[in-house]
Amino acid sequence: MRLIEHFDRGAQRWPDRAFLVDGQGELTYAAARASSHRIANALARAGLAPGAKAAVYSANAARSFECVMGLIPAGLVWVPINVRNSIEDSAFTLGNCEVELLFYQRAFADNVAALRARSPA
Repeated sequence: MRLIEHFDRGAQRWPDRAFLVDGQGELTYAAARASSHRIANALARAGLAPGAKAAVYSANAARSFECVMGLIPAGLVWVPINVRNSIEDSAFTLGNCEVELLFYQRAFADNVAALRARSPA
């Protein structure tokens, strides 16, 4: 069974149960599922084809995982990167994996500018 199928099963069984919890609050299974579908639909409208690579550059936060959960039903491939890695290492990963889309947390906008300069694709 794929990760998204486990998630969908949880959302069907326990829609009002907390799925993601962080310092900003909590998100229920139903809310996370709705959010992930909105993200997946937006990615499809933007022309990202299944199999395209995407990454999330963020600290450990519920919103970050929402993005990951939106990539999966869109058929995109999640490329994990870690904000604790050096800019050079992250830029290498983005370029080597041919990442086409990068979600990022606003707090890391300066780092993302440096990543763009090193990995323009």
